Amino acid sequence: MSAWTTLYDGHKITVENSWFGGERLWVNGTLQDEQLGFALRSRLYGSLKAPGQETKRIKVSLGTQPFQWNARFL
Repeated sequence: MSAWTTLYDGHKITVENSWFGGERLWVNGTLQDEQLGFALRSRLYGSLKAPGQETKRIKVSLGTQPFQWNARFL
C-alpha cells in the first residue's frame, strides 16, 4: 500500500492506494471518498470545511507510470 499525506489550510489530507484494495481519501481522519478495485487512473473527491469558512471542494488524481504511482492534489 502507498500513502500520501499533505497539510492544506490546517487540514490533514491523506490518500491511500493499494493494488487490489482501491483508493481512499481521508480528510482529518474522516473517509470522504473511496474507489474499489484495480484501476490505472482514479479521481477522488472531498471537501474541506472549517467553522466560519466557506466549504472548499478538493480533487485528487491518481495515476501510474511504469513501476510507480503518482498523486496530484487539486
